[in-house]
Amino acid sequence: MATEWREPEIVASVEEYGRMLQMQNDGVKFVKKRIYQDLESQFDQSWKSFEYFMQNISHVIHGMGGEFVRGLKPKQNIAAHAKPIVEREILRLGLLDIGNKTIQPSTTWSETPEELEQRVDSLLDDWSNPSVIVKPPAGLSSPPKTESNKQEFKRCPEVKAWVLRASGGCCEACGEQAPFITAKGKPGLDVHHVKTLAEGGPDIVENTVAVCPNCHRALHHSADRERRAQSLYDKVARLER
Repeated sequence: MATEWREPEIVASVEEYGRMLQMQNDGVKFVKKRIYQDLESQFDQSWKSFEYFMQNISHVIHGMGGEFVRGLKPKQNIAAHAKPIVEREILRLGLLDIGNKTIQPSTTWSETPEELEQRVDSLLDDWSNPSVIVKPPAGLSSPPKTESNKQEFKRCPEVKAWVLRASGGCCEACGEQAPFITAKGKPGLDVHHVKTLAEGGPDIVENTVAVCPNCHRALHHSADRERRAQSLYDKVARLER
């Protein structure tokens, strides 16, 4: 059996996952095991491996706000190299649009950090239904500065809430689950701009990741922070340089 998932196997798995999802939405009966066995006949993986990987796909699509195939409970320990390929294929195939209501968030900004957090919590509550697709907000290409002596910027709460929701509760740097749950019942993750606002980076989802507090500090203060920042582009498919 293969020890690592190769791109053709990943792409074929997502395509078959999408086919199952469409049949589920159309009310067409299908046998999952036969689909796994058909994949097994094409690639160097067992049908049980494909079954487990389909649950990894469930985790990714659920984190992106899409519906997952019933009976394929999300499992989050997907290989780091496989996740961006799965995300790319989900978007390419339009799987987030199957059987879901879609919301297109507006773009606003918050004047203070306190207002930002209040708006983010409210948006996450509004978007808590996993069957609802939340499209990426436009965000702020040039975040305006606040009227204070410190170098602070007005932030878009829709961007922060969308990225936290898309993470599925896992750090997008190390892949681990959030280390704690906040008092408001949300995963304890921070939101980090890969190109910082101070460097002229935009406040948009294509420049923003959800990370655990440990990775967040490392991205700002570690000796290899530049390497860590660059590695995010390989791990998170939506990021744009």
